[in-house]
Amino acid sequence: MLTLSGTAARLGLLVRAFGRHRLLKPEKPLGRVFAECVTPSAPRKPQPPRSSGETALNMRLGGVHGGETSAQGWTDGRAAMVAAVACGRAPLPDVAWVDAPDAGGFDLSGYAVKGPISGGTVTAYKLLPELSRGELLASTTTDETGFFGLTLPAYNGNVLLVVRGGTYLEEALALPDGGQPPRLMVDVDFVGLVMDYRTGQPATANLTPISHLAYHLARYHVREHLEPAAQAVDDAFSHLGAHFGNVPRTATDLDWRTVTPASLTETPSAQLTAAQRAGLILVGFSQLALTMSARAGLSPGGQVNALSLVSALAEDLEADGKFDGLGSRGRLLLPSDGQVRSSGPSATALDGSTVRHHLAGAIADFVNSNASSGLTIPDTEGMLTALSTNSDPYLFDTPGTPFDVLPPRLKLVSPPPLETDQKTVSFVVSADDGPDSAGVKAVFARNGRGTVIAATAVGQGIWRFAKAPMASQPDFDVWAVDRANNSGELLPLGEYHLHVPCALYTEPPLPRPDRVVFPGSSGSSTPPSAALERPSSAGARPQ
Repeated sequence: MLTLSGTAARLGLLVRAFGRHRLLKPEKPLGRVFAECVTPSAPRKPQPPRSSGETALNMRLGGVHGGETSAQGWTDGRAAMVAAVACGRAPLPDVAWVDAPDAGGFDLSGYAVKGPISGGTVTAYKLLPELSRGELLASTTTDETGFFGLTLPAYNGNVLLVVRGGTYLEEALALPDGGQPPRLMVDVDFVGLVMDYRTGQPATANLTPISHLAYHLARYHVREHLEPAAQAVDDAFSHLGAHFGNVPRTATDLDWRTVTPASLTETPSAQLTAAQRAGLILVGFSQLALTMSARAGLSPGGQVNALSLVSALAEDLEADGKFDGLGSRGRLLLPSDGQVRSSGPSATALDGSTVRHHLAGAIADFVNSNASSGLTIPDTEGMLTALSTNSDPYLFDTPGTPFDVLPPRLKLVSPPPLETDQKTVSFVVSADDGPDSAGVKAVFARNGRGTVIAATAVGQGIWRFAKAPMASQPDFDVWAVDRANNSGELLPLGEYHLHVPCALYTEPPLPRPDRVVFPGSSGSSTPPSAALERPSSAGARPQ
């Protein structure tokens, strides 16, 4: 068995540590680096930084080569650290690596995400002044995380990125047992933008539903208002970014051009970072498409999916610059060949509420039905309220509406008996969804066996459980659902989720003492005092 020397072993650990980053080609051969264990070279002259990501990596390396922050300095710095560790002059570093957005020396890199797009072909084109596709510059394929890296020819100008093919995860179709959702084909051109690219200055750009919408919104403003392309694109990202996932005066750090959305099915956390808010928006598109599929009687993930929804929204914006559901040929429907009906399977007509109240409701549905996300409805309240109430005239012709993100509050009005020998019991609760809310849709109880019982509305805010079946296991859990599909079922016990005590006797109760009839008493209900003593037989229970 081969045994590594101390120096070689230390070098092997570093090579493995560094190996998960795509490195620029070192300026010096490794042999020369080791020679510098004896004769170190003079420090290189500092170069201008290539990117903030490389600067961060260089800083994490402990300031190798002084203040140098160039890409070459970053590589030489790693080589110098390898040499220092291998020569025994430095310990193995405890480094929390930060992946540079342009890791690997690519001219242009980023992620294609609607769920990560794996195996998609990303092509870079010159972007013409009217925001149409020009000469092809380069092409590559995304990896399983959606990452892509492109090496471009010498070019200064705007770049259009297009991804097509490959597959992505449709988050709302996750399996009930927590398994991975199915992968759907990317069968549309999904686009992103890089403005003012310069040769030798690596750039980062993500392809997301928001970049796709921004491109089509900008095309409208260039075509109809003759705006310069750079201004139209910047305005589109600004307004769409403010709407999708940012919260005024509270959380405004989500930049869709650079933030990579988090996978909520794999990253449970109740802290809504910019990446998680972006992830919520993407799963909202997926959940909303699932709702539309169900309404139309279609198979989930088929004709109506997240990408077909985003494509329809893009057509909506390019037609008149607004989310109003009107495309170049009239009202937009999903599925596009469907019909809106008042009963039975029906297509869904897009309108100004699609990306406001309906998208907020879809996100709430996903959070309620996916405990693995680690999120609750109250966690998302600020973002969903901002999404539903947005009235930005750049995007909408109609005002937004308040969104109810909390389930109805419950109170026990008429409780069931604490103990009973009956097979069913009745009890009454009140359910209040509060002002400016969606209203109470249903109230449910679950008995100790797990049977779910629906209550009946009997008055303003009053709901009655009549003949709720008892179970050998005691008590009922009670919760309500409002018309925005906010449910208290998964919330802790409290005002949104009641625990109602009620136990089933294992033996019938003793009769009350003042109603006992004794032999020879002719029905007297006043027994001798000695007869009032309770028997001590096991299992007897007082009423």
